[in-house]
Amino acid sequence: MTISILIIFTILYRNKLQFSGWYKGDVKDKLSKTLTKWLITFALLLLLSPPILSFLFQ
Repeated sequence: MTISILIIFTILYRNKLQFSGWYKGDVKDKLSKTLTKWLITFALLLLLSPPILSFLFQ
């Protein structure tokens, strides 16, 4: 679950927060829409896997 939270924070930072004054560098690139969708899907799967697996293996 920690990895999924880090992925979500990375997406949030790269797509929104670096443009609001947090980042002072020259290179300000957003993640591509395709990569953002894949990372969000992967993070959601990681977030949902512990409850589902614990239900299945009881």
